Amino acid sequence: YELERALNKLGTDLHQKTISLSREKTELRAIMSAVSEAVLAINHNKKVLFFNPQFAFLFDVSPGHSEARISEILRDPEVLETYAAALKSGSPARQEFQMTVSQERLPRHFQLSVAPLIKKHNGEVYGAVGIFHDITELKQAERIRIEFVGNVSHELRTPLTTINGYLQTLTSDFEKGRTDDAKEFLKIVSQNVS
Repeated sequence: YELERALNKLGTDLHQKTISLSREKTELRAIMSAVSEAVLAINHNKKVLFFNPQFAFLFDVSPGHSEARISEILRDPEVLETYAAALKSGSPARQEFQMTVSQERLPRHFQLSVAPLIKKHNGEVYGAVGIFHDITELKQAERIRIEFVGNVSHELRTPLTTINGYLQTLTSDFEKGRTDDAKEFLKIVSQNVS
């Protein structure tokens, strides 16, 4: 009788844990689908464990690639090296790179953050998960800012040089007691300021 009760309890516990694991798996899938960044996880043999829909869309990967090696999906050496570094060192790795994705003609800029997947009980690295942050718009904004600063400094340099030249001449003339051209020089300086 006690053996029967113990087996029933084990069966009930196993059933509860199965339900709990199923729920956690469903929640994890929902979270991965909702993440706006592309996510790719691989095992220690560099075979794909999973990827989210954003990754599939960006890199034109079909669900049939779920058992493929990462090098069959992504051929960029920087991406492969970043994953390899995380697998080898057991610590996170980051890399910026450019890649043409899906049907786009122009390359997009990404910052790849890869973290190792580590077993709790023995600390063994069994894989790595990477998040591909699309920083294309950030790079474009940075380029525009640099061009703007360059243009502004160029546009300011000409009037400032003129103002500086006339002010030096005015200072020199005042030291020598000449004020004949002062009104004319101040008018030119005033025009360059506005």
